Amino acid sequence: MNHKMIETTNKKIVEIARRFNKEGVLWHNHFLAVKCIYNTSEKFQVILENEQSGEVYFSNFDKQPTDTLKLLEDLFFEQEKEN
Repeated sequence: MNHKMIETTNKKIVEIARRFNKEGVLWHNHFLAVKCIYNTSEKFQVILENEQSGEVYFSNFDKQPTDTLKLLEDLFFEQEKEN
């Protein structure tokens, strides 16, 4: 699957996760520290993956995005996943 990377903002990445939950779209997220070997940025990154379409949203942060990560974790566990 070819993944389309879409840059967004701190606020928008949380809004996207909320919208996905409302629409029943499965998603997950990643946090990349500045020194992470997978991080191509010189900033902290939060990545949000739409598991159905393959779209990948990302946002860069100057400081560790603790509040954003807490919100995304809460939203992640609110998802209604089919088993």
